Amino acid sequence: MMGSKIMMNKMEINYKVTAVIPAYNREKTIKRCIDSVLAQTYPVFEIIVADDGSTDRTVDIIKQEYGSAVKIIRQNHKGAQAARNVGIMAARGEYVAFLDSDDEWLPEKIELQVQELCKNADAVVSGNGFIQMDWKEGVLIVYRGTGSVE
Repeated sequence: MMGSKIMMNKMEINYKVTAVIPAYNREKTIKRCIDSVLAQTYPVFEIIVADDGSTDRTVDIIKQEYGSAVKIIRQNHKGAQAARNVGIMAARGEYVAFLDSDDEWLPEKIELQVQELCKNADAVVSGNGFIQMDWKEGVLIVYRGTGSVE
């Protein structure tokens, strides 16, 4: 996988973004999660799944479906925060984007964040908002917007 290029104010931008996905026993959701990363309009440079000691088929599914396109790092079960840190340490991109293994990204997520970073060169954090489903009430809650913090 490679970073993509976008044009911003007549400048070609080629930021390398690493997607870090901590995972623990997510055989039912990991494929949908990774597929949403692969469907980005601005492709990520690399995908790292930091497996936190899964005992189900999570790792087997990743290997079978994606082969070498997804880097898997395995560790003993230490929690999601430890898995994220392992992913950060292995990341080769200039930027790291986090995705929990039971979530998925909308196709323009990384493109919107890269555009925001281009507009705000001093930014250290960028976000896009979220869409949340309240499964008990069947209500869709949408928060949209981009932003960055210096």
